[in-house]
Amino acid sequence: MPRVAFVTSQALRDLTDSDRLAAAALRTRGADVIPAVWTDPAVDWGAFDQVIIRSPWDYYHHRDRFLQWLDAVDGARATVWNPTSVLRWNLDKSYLRELDVPTVPTEWIERGAAVDLGRVIQERGWGSAVVKPTVSGGATDTWITTPATAGADQARVAPILSRCGLMIQRFMPEIRDQGEWSLLFFRGRFSHAVVKRPTGGDFRVQVEHGGSTRSAAPPDALCTQAQRVVDSVGEELLYARVDGLDV
Repeated sequence: MPRVAFVTSQALRDLTDSDRLAAAALRTRGADVIPAVWTDPAVDWGAFDQVIIRSPWDYYHHRDRFLQWLDAVDGARATVWNPTSVLRWNLDKSYLRELDVPTVPTEWIERGAAVDLGRVIQERGWGSAVVKPTVSGGATDTWITTPATAGADQARVAPILSRCGLMIQRFMPEIRDQGEWSLLFFRGRFSHAVVKRPTGGDFRVQVEHGGSTRSAAPPDALCTQAQRVVDSVGEELLYARVDGLDV
């Protein structure tokens, strides 16, 4: 019976609802699926046949520790999905700069640098922009700024830049009007897609912010671009999710 670790966080040590469904399906196929908290020093990662990254969703609060954990898992010669090289690359959203597909216009600010939000918006000619850390999850420290609010928002920037980079992106109204697409791939092949919509008046599509999710068939052009992203990684992927807008 293969031993499979589902890597999670302390807050989700009993796994998420979707994790439990996946674990149950694997158990019917003869696998011994064990929740494993990535910050637990007692876990012997080398004792598992497969280590699958599922819900260590506090990693962005502990970036350096998470990178050290990846080194430790490599040292234990564990088989990790997705590969640790992909996890390191994907940890910081600056990887978006390497993709050969259209992306949202973005001003990239390096960690430790200074930036004037109002000046960026003015020079870019944007009526509104989304500000977010390059290392984050669940829309943490993510907000919309405008020429009228940029001055007041400036104080929120320095704490982010002290720990990671910053992204200032043109706000795309499609996220409110149509929602955000998530396309799911397994072993490099497209499986299915969902549309995530924010609740009224918000722009964040995450469930914890009131967003909703429904299954849908993506436009062919969006599916083609998402496949290009997956193919460009250059490594075998157990799973992948590509988010995008139909514009």
